[in-house]
Amino acid sequence: MGELLTGVGNFDIIIVNYRTYEGLEKAIGSLARWEQDFIGRILVIDNDPDDDAIHFISRRFRHPIIEWMPQGKNLGFSKAVNMGLKESRAEYVMLLNPDAYLASPLLAGAKAVFQQDPAIAVIGPRVLNEDGTIQGSARWDPSPITGLFGRTGPFTRLFPNSRLVKRDVVLDHHSDTPKEVHWVSGACMMVRRGAIDNVGAMDERFFIYWEDCDWCKRFRQKGYRVVYAPGIGTVVHACGEASSKRSIFSLFHFHRSAFLLYAKYDNSPTRIGTLLAFVGCSLRFLLFGAARVLMYRNHG
Repeated sequence: MGELLTGVGNFDIIIVNYRTYEGLEKAIGSLARWEQDFIGRILVIDNDPDDDAIHFISRRFRHPIIEWMPQGKNLGFSKAVNMGLKESRAEYVMLLNPDAYLASPLLAGAKAVFQQDPAIAVIGPRVLNEDGTIQGSARWDPSPITGLFGRTGPFTRLFPNSRLVKRDVVLDHHSDTPKEVHWVSGACMMVRRGAIDNVGAMDERFFIYWEDCDWCKRFRQKGYRVVYAPGIGTVVHACGEASSKRSIFSLFHFHRSAFLLYAKYDNSPTRIGTLLAFVGCSLRFLLFGAARVLMYRNHG
């Protein structure tokens, strides 16, 4: 008969899917296991729908609360999220990647943190890689050195505890105490509906990548708080890949969005910073892209 999702809670779940049905089934399964009392609706915006896969998942999860929103093309992450936000009516929204799943209950803890302070707009949980290591999902605003010492920067693995790494990635992973940060990963974030109504939806100029950073920055500019709360529960993000594993398409959009983010908030004299950011992002894309092409050839 399948697993019944009742839809009695005050969190709407938005999942943007793109050819990730095995992961999507696991993501929905984890919600069915842990969060029956807290889910209102599950909105799946499918950017490249497969009718057979959708039918299979729908049969497994009897779905009065699962709403499929198939699209004729890949709209990108931000635009798809915004479509889900327009349909959402719950007090809180959770964004969950289709390649991520809950390893423990999450929403009860998130609700409790939200209720502590109405100024809290965004909450991020602890996010793990599949091998159990911390993914570094809570971060500080990017700086000119982020390209080298950010979460996927080439020097981060060599110097994981460097002071320069700590300027980008929140490394206080041994405490369960909520901590105010600049932004949390959109792979799993909980957002207050009232704050969204005040600040607005995601900036659709970001096709994929960095839209979560931009959104959190806009919340903070309106006086809201962004909180990393590792104690509320754990999410496993299966595709928190290093940049060396990204396709050329993903690499392009990663660097394009990084440039857009810098240009959007650049206040340097004559906006010289925007020019430097364009050069830096272009060079980094070319270097990582060349490395990716060589990797394909060596394994071909």
